Amino acid sequence: MPLDPALREKILAAVEAGFDEQVAYTQELVRFASTRGQEHTVQDFIFRAMKQRGFTMDRFAMDRELIAAHPGGAHFSDTHSEAPIVVGIHRPREEKGRSLILQAHVDVVPAGPADQWKHAPFDPVIEGDWMYGRGSADMKAGAAANLFCLDALRRIGMQPAATVYVESVVEEESTGNGALMTHLRGYRAEAALIPEP
Repeated sequence: MPLDPALREKILAAVEAGFDEQVAYTQELVRFASTRGQEHTVQDFIFRAMKQRGFTMDRFAMDRELIAAHPGGAHFSDTHSEAPIVVGIHRPREEKGRSLILQAHVDVVPAGPADQWKHAPFDPVIEGDWMYGRGSADMKAGAAANLFCLDALRRIGMQPAATVYVESVVEEESTGNGALMTHLRGYRAEAALIPEP
């Protein structure tokens, strides 16, 4: 069923009303130098942001044995991240829609040579319509969007009509084990969206 045009405009206006705050939140995420194994503090930050929004929270470690037993599991190297996975769960007042997973990763690749950066890699500078900073596109902007789309609905007194799982994972850049661990933890939905820009 198509979205009512008036409601669509109301939702778009709610997104626009929160966009500056969303950009500022994205900048906060970029300031965390969350390379492989260094994602603990950004995951704590995201946990607090979700909890403040009233989500039911789950924070858990990867289970090496479960991952090793799964055909999609990748090898645990000496540098495999031990940072937790964070999931915020929205449950509607009445379950009548289709469930959704919104997933983003917070691990980023190393910054590389500093002299090849226009700005410091973990200093989220905005010039025009562009944000500089390691991980700003891959994929901290997506991680912010996952939260702020729900904020926009809340701003106009709406909420998803089914369960939504907002998942913040690690080990995307190296193994994919973070996403797999959410599956092994039992998180399932009728659709998943990974807003990698």
